[in-house]
Amino acid sequence: MLAVALDSYTIDAASQGVTAERAPAPLYMLLGPASRFAPAAAGWEFRAPMPIAIEREEDGSAIALDELFGNYGQGATPSEALADLALVLVGYYRILESATDTREVFDSLSFYFGRA
Repeated sequence: MLAVALDSYTIDAASQGVTAERAPAPLYMLLGPASRFAPAAAGWEFRAPMPIAIEREEDGSAIALDELFGNYGQGATPSEALADLALVLVGYYRILESATDTREVFDSLSFYFGRA
């Protein structure tokens, strides 16, 4: 999966390779099949680059924070945190999809993430 030194990273849409970039905060731009991060998220995809900040906790674990909608995933490594976040986004999508009073948020999320 992804090896991270945690300066700042972007997943290249064409090659899906990881390239280092300097920025104020650690950042991934997720694009493509969500199953790359979490096999259980097969059938879901990142449709547009979604900014995800990766932070390390004092205990060494990682948090992947969706900077657009405020969702997060946790894991022992950044890769595990991204996998957890992909599953959280599936759940968030399903909740918004079934609600009647969150259509604007659902439409916004659907631009970035949804069923493949």
